[in-house]
Amino acid sequence: MNQDNWTHDWARFVESVIASHDAGADEEALSRQFGNHQVRWRGTVVSVDLEVEFSPSVVVSMGKETSTLANGYEFFSDHLAVAVEASGRETWRDVRPGSEVAFRCDLRVSNGPFAGIKVSAFEQEREAYLEVSTANGVCLRV
Repeated sequence: MNQDNWTHDWARFVESVIASHDAGADEEALSRQFGNHQVRWRGTVVSVDLEVEFSPSVVVSMGKETSTLANGYEFFSDHLAVAVEASGRETWRDVRPGSEVAFRCDLRVSNGPFAGIKVSAFEQEREAYLEVSTANGVCLRV
């Protein structure tokens, strides 16, 4: 898989995750495949929470991507929580909810005991959503 197709395009990233998931990749395989990559994406800021002691982040609306998984579940992904370390906080200083931003971050293989990339399912609703663990978020352009 050519990672350039998805490291700069959220929709292609989502398509690639779905294709791998539908081919049988579990959360560990998805995390190995997509984790440890730096991405550059764009979106609209939903919230900025940089002054908290644990897990400062910026939530970005990525545009709603929907699909039907091979198992028949309706799949959606629309927001990304971009983790921001102390070294990157200044880059987000002028960002407000509603701002269109270009940013980069690292995709994690794991977040403690949890997988870095995961398709989580709501079995009763037959829906699934994408969970992505990030690190080192930097705002490139507002």
